[in-house]
Amino acid sequence: MLKKNSDFSRHDQDLVLDFSITQLIDFIWVNPDLQNPNSNFYNACRELLENRFRQDFFNNGAISIRLFGLEFTFPNISMGNISSRHLFGIDELLIFKFYSENRRRYNTVCDIGCNLGLHSIILCELGYKVSSFEPDPKHFAVCSDLLSRYSESSLINAAVSNYSGKANFTRILDNTTGSFINEKKHPYGPVEEFAVDVVNAGSLSDGFDLFKIDAEGSEIDVLTGLDANCFEHSDFILELSTDESRRDFWELRSALDLTAYSQKNSWRPVSEISELPNSHREGSVFLSKRRAGFV
Repeated sequence: MLKKNSDFSRHDQDLVLDFSITQLIDFIWVNPDLQNPNSNFYNACRELLENRFRQDFFNNGAISIRLFGLEFTFPNISMGNISSRHLFGIDELLIFKFYSENRRRYNTVCDIGCNLGLHSIILCELGYKVSSFEPDPKHFAVCSDLLSRYSESSLINAAVSNYSGKANFTRILDNTTGSFINEKKHPYGPVEEFAVDVVNAGSLSDGFDLFKIDAEGSEIDVLTGLDANCFEHSDFILELSTDESRRDFWELRSALDLTAYSQKNSWRPVSEISELPNSHREGSVFLSKRRAGFV
């Protein structure tokens, strides 16, 4: 359901936040230290961008995106106590910048946990071939409609893990972006539970240059489900949602001799586990055997 936000005061409505989002992200992009979630500049920009997208959605009920040479419209959709404008956080915009900068390096992308499909849309607009996975049938329905005009995309209504079959899906009603499978997280507030299909990550090991993983606690199951040779030809952008995911990721990185770069560490190589995030609030992780760094 399209929903107009009501959390915007009259004073805020009168503010004019007219600046180039692309120019701001370009400025942050050239200095990895400014992308560190512990940076004062980062947090000031995060708040500025939140207010900008809040204002745009409030005024329009949808937003016309002008970003890195792209132009498209994205609807404002309720996801509990948040809405689709929250998908335009500073960390997501930096990942979109990464997609834009690497169009000649990557061709095919696997978007695991695509939510409403914003990452997939950006990737398609930039010319990538995209395969997207989303287990929540409500998100899938929105995503299916939004991706229908992109011939180079495919969308599967399923979760991804280290097995194939079924999983118990917990939808967090107050924030459906945090929903998860198989008791991977501790839910908060009202929930709904039902069965969803699961695809074994092993079947995705070939054919992708880049994986974007937003699996809400199942990140390591996805990575361990992949064939070992996948890490020789594919790179990965992911969030680590829990302390357990961080510990398991650290062990996996060591076992496979992979190099991890953490936004929490200003995209420098991670040398100790404390440099890894343990929630989305501490940014993303980039994993690669082929290149030196995210930026």
